[in-house]
Amino acid sequence: MTLPFHALSPSASRYVHPDYLVEAAHENLPPAAAVVDLMSIADERGMVKTADRLKPLFAAWGHDPAEVLPYPVMDPWWRATAAAEVLRAFGAAGASPESVTFADGTYEMWKDLCGMVFRKGTLLGAGPVYPEFAAWWEAAGGRFRAVLDDALGFPYDAVDHALATDPSITVVYADTPYNATGGYPDRDRFLAMVAHARERGVAVVADEAYANFLGPTVTLVPEVASNPNLVVLRSLSKAYDLRGLRFAFAVSGSWISPTLNQIRTPYAPSQTAMRCGMEIVSHGLDLVVPLRAAIRVAKAEVVAMLLARGFVVRPTHPDAPNVMFGKPGVRLADDFASRGIRVARGSQFSPTCGDRVRDDVRIRVPLSRIRLDAFRARLDA
Repeated sequence: MTLPFHALSPSASRYVHPDYLVEAAHENLPPAAAVVDLMSIADERGMVKTADRLKPLFAAWGHDPAEVLPYPVMDPWWRATAAAEVLRAFGAAGASPESVTFADGTYEMWKDLCGMVFRKGTLLGAGPVYPEFAAWWEAAGGRFRAVLDDALGFPYDAVDHALATDPSITVVYADTPYNATGGYPDRDRFLAMVAHARERGVAVVADEAYANFLGPTVTLVPEVASNPNLVVLRSLSKAYDLRGLRFAFAVSGSWISPTLNQIRTPYAPSQTAMRCGMEIVSHGLDLVVPLRAAIRVAKAEVVAMLLARGFVVRPTHPDAPNVMFGKPGVRLADDFASRGIRVARGSQFSPTCGDRVRDDVRIRVPLSRIRLDAFRARLDA
């Protein structure tokens, strides 16, 4: 008989993975039952020609598959080539290549950060953050504390008060922009918060997964040079349609980068992911321009449509594809299901937001005229 691990080790974590990744647990309709699917990203994928940009690489590998078999180490620490190119691409000329760490996804870097880099204490979740990030921090022995503002924008005052009054805080974490709402913090106020955290010996993590939609100039990467407590996580999964290749990097200040680089997985990402990722970083960041322009136009129309019908729209950036909204006293996901509109329930973020978002819904902005008109018609049905 084989005993479960926790039966063998009384000190083992009782961690239970949150169900965020099980999208079906939070959708109000299965895709086949939807008349209008507002969780689909098909419109977005059709506007970003990443595959076309990478075809020469794949053609070369098809001719000689041996090219993808070696480890992806171009120099001892990838400093002289890939790291320096990342800093150039994101306008961070003042940062050191030593600040860049590559990995096979931001999830894996977060596990390294919370498991082996950051001091255990309280992780302050500034806004509606991913449930997994909070849960993994707790699994590593820390405590999680969420702080929110009434509108579900960035809770500057609450973060500053927490930093001033709670000495157990060791890390502040925020999505920039938020996955839940598409909201993006005011840059100057965010950096003032980073400075306040630095005075308290607290690290700040900005997860820029969705910043891809906003373009390479909307980033905190250049700020790492003057903020030793700042970590910026970036990947190419969102917007650039590189989900399957698992390529990401962290740009971190001098408090964090030495340890992160010592404990990083030595040969991640793979040769394939590294070369594809660096091709986009070096030559393809402009691929997102048509998508960003389409999102800006469609999102303005969608937000105006919602406001005109009495919905409460959470603060959101005009170029981010995500929108969260609700209507007081209405279980909106159920109402939309009756209209054939497929959405994600706000309860997906309840582990870090409580009941605040229980009745909200989340959508990806429809970009085609056909889908926009269908959404309007269903709203008014």
